[in-house]
Amino acid sequence: MAAAGEDGRIKLGHIHGDCARIWVDNREYGVIWGPAWVITGLTEGIHRITAELVPSTFNSYGPHHHMEGDRHVISPAQYEGVKNFADSEESPACTKVPQWHFRKFGIGREI
Repeated sequence: MAAAGEDGRIKLGHIHGDCARIWVDNREYGVIWGPAWVITGLTEGIHRITAELVPSTFNSYGPHHHMEGDRHVISPAQYEGVKNFADSEESPACTKVPQWHFRKFGIGREI
């Protein structure tokens, strides 16, 4: 349960995902995404919120061993750890590191 104020908004916190499909009082609201994670257009009062999170594709596809972790641009060479056009000029020739990199996924605590 979450309370909407006079402005008809509920801000969800501690969400870790790429987007979330939302239901308000068992009716489909639509899709929201961060960093705001805000539901708008509600009547003031208490509402039941249900969220179905969509995970980052980074966790499925990687590259999980790139020195910069979750990359906004990837290429096949980054899976091999070979510096290429998507890396900065300052990057070393080998960009592969032993550490694993993943994005957080889930709801950190009750909404």
